[in-house]
Amino acid sequence: MDFSSTRPLAARAFMTTWPARWGDFDAGAQMIAQLQDIGITLLWFAFVAFVIMTILKYTIGIRASDEDQEQGLDLAR
Repeated sequence: MDFSSTRPLAARAFMTTWPARWGDFDAGAQMIAQLQDIGITLLWFAFVAFVIMTILKYTIGIRASDEDQEQGLDLAR
């Protein structure tokens, strides 16, 4: 490839390293890594949600009382 000196330095660097990066790319490994990240994210979310709901359950409660439900939740307060 003939890169003239009129091209910007960044363009010359990008065009000379692009084929090496493209050839080393493995789509299967990328997909497995992304699926692992999704699984880890879901597990983390489930753990954090469980902790938050447990804290709320024992502090302010997460359910309305039976009396409040029978009276109507919009009139309970």
